[in-house]
Amino acid sequence: MHPSHVESVAWVAERKDTLSTVLWMISLLAYAAYSNRPTRWRYAAVFVAVALGLMAKPMVVTLPFVFLLVDIWPLRRLSREPTAEERPQVRQLLTEKIPLFALAIASAIATFVAQSRGGAVARLDTYPLGLRTVNALISYVAYIGQAFWPARLAVVYPTRAAPAVWIIAAALAMLVLITALVIRSARRRPYALVGW
Repeated sequence: MHPSHVESVAWVAERKDTLSTVLWMISLLAYAAYSNRPTRWRYAAVFVAVALGLMAKPMVVTLPFVFLLVDIWPLRRLSREPTAEERPQVRQLLTEKIPLFALAIASAIATFVAQSRGGAVARLDTYPLGLRTVNALISYVAYIGQAFWPARLAVVYPTRAAPAVWIIAAALAMLVLITALVIRSARRRPYALVGW
């Protein structure tokens, strides 16, 4: 239980986080079993687990992308630089995920429509794309910091006003530096690249 995400176990209304996380993990286990010995039944188990996870919370839309990442490491179903003989395998790995991407896209569309009708989606004239991008950039760095030092936590985090240029530059520099280090060590530590 991490202080920055305690509401998942403290508030009944947030149990969807816990349920979607459990279904996320079940999906990963089912996918590992499927990749080890592909059968229709094992794929059906993956599909059902992903569908249930999406019904619990739409955040699970990223799972098909995660499956592509775990194909690289730890499952090693895909080499870093596929040869001509391995390219059909790349196509097969992408093709087998098409139904999962279709589920994710359908869930994303349904969620966007429902959230828009409920007034939860702010228009671009209210929060311009540039401000949203800067907010996301700074939030990445803030979340990394809160993972190690969970301080100044709040129930609601207001959207920041346009921060100082040096704050944006520092956040961008930190993310670029971490990305460069992870890419540089990818051969020795493939888990870091996949995790990042």
